[in-house]
Amino acid sequence: MSPKQRRKREKKQTSSDSSSLTSPVVATTNYREIHQTEAEALRSIYGDDFEDVENRRSAWQQSSDVTFKLHLRASSNPDVRLVLLVELPATYPKTVPNLLLENLDDLRDGARSRIQEILRNKPKTLLGSEMIYELAVSIQDVLEDVAQAQAQDKDLPSLEEERIKQEAAAIQRAELERKEELRKQEAATAEEERALHEMLQDKLRQRTQARMLRRKSRTSGVEPGDLVDLADNPPGAISFDPPLVVNDTDEQPLVFRAIHGKTLLQSKQGKKTFTVRPVVAESRCHVPLLVLKEICLDEKGSDSLAFREQMRSSEDKLEGLKRLRHPNLVEFVGFKIDRPPSHYDKSWTVFALLGHANKGSLSELLDIVGTIAAETVRGWMIQLLEALEFYHRSGLVHGNIHCGRVMLFRNSSGGTIVKLQSSVEEALPDPPGGSVP
Repeated sequence: MSPKQRRKREKKQTSSDSSSLTSPVVATTNYREIHQTEAEALRSIYGDDFEDVENRRSAWQQSSDVTFKLHLRASSNPDVRLVLLVELPATYPKTVPNLLLENLDDLRDGARSRIQEILRNKPKTLLGSEMIYELAVSIQDVLEDVAQAQAQDKDLPSLEEERIKQEAAAIQRAELERKEELRKQEAATAEEERALHEMLQDKLRQRTQARMLRRKSRTSGVEPGDLVDLADNPPGAISFDPPLVVNDTDEQPLVFRAIHGKTLLQSKQGKKTFTVRPVVAESRCHVPLLVLKEICLDEKGSDSLAFREQMRSSEDKLEGLKRLRHPNLVEFVGFKIDRPPSHYDKSWTVFALLGHANKGSLSELLDIVGTIAAETVRGWMIQLLEALEFYHRSGLVHGNIHCGRVMLFRNSSGGTIVKLQSSVEEALPDPPGGSVP
């Protein structure tokens, strides 16, 4: 039955009582009789949808005995429904009734807001006359609109609902972005702490090696600063200051001031590569083989002041490379830069000392075997990526990775370790006419 049909039926069924229902309430009105009469009228209109409820009185007995529920439904779709709980105060209809809705959360936000607006404002406009039926019909009108929208597949969010959802989504996105930014900041802080920790560990390792050297020197009666002099540098030796530290073949620290025994491995324009060994006392054995890169730079044809500034910058870059320590990076033992001895001489020489790859480079291996098994390449690539990732985390860019820079080392167990050689040449200024090969 539609709300309009129910209005007509109520008018017919309550015509005999119309004078009592529509007449103004006076001070001598029997409120209890009004309550019961309205309840009986609603029972006759709603039938099974009217439900008596056991009276719930207040502590001061100020409510009447009339409490009931109306099961309100949309006429076109009974599944669209809710329950209105009504409790009539002792002075109703001069005061608003106590109303409570059940199953309201089953409706969408728009319909729910309309119904709540009805219960909040409409009773105030109807004070002094019976109002429950008017309220029920207004609520059923909203339910009917909901049912019609569902039937026509128009149960879409209102503009206000859409705006609220968009604002909620924007707030959620902002929160996610804030969390992501916080995560990045925490990751950057952790990375800085890790880099600082590694630098401190490197300093501690150097101090430990220096203490071990001093202890051994005191035992043998030799001071560390006199090692080079006592070893009596052979002709052609190249000295370094300060002294350098490298592990010998027994993985024990070895301190030296000079290298000798240059054996040419490769020669290109502006660069020569040798194998060398540290100059140590004759009693010291297990001296490792090292690689020396001798790079010549000529500042002729360039701005002298600018070139010298670039060389100072290159020295800082080489110091940064020297601090890098990773299992898959070739150890950069140290370097020195020989400046021109006179104003007329424009030649600079850079000596870079690196660990020796006892199995050569990947380029040399490919020249011999041609191809390498995919499983082997996959394992080597993982090692190279770890080295490169460490390179980037340290704030450096390699700049020139090729097979000649990928070095192969045989470890103590007979396996092969791949290490990436530092980009020493890329840290230097380009000479006039092209870069160092």
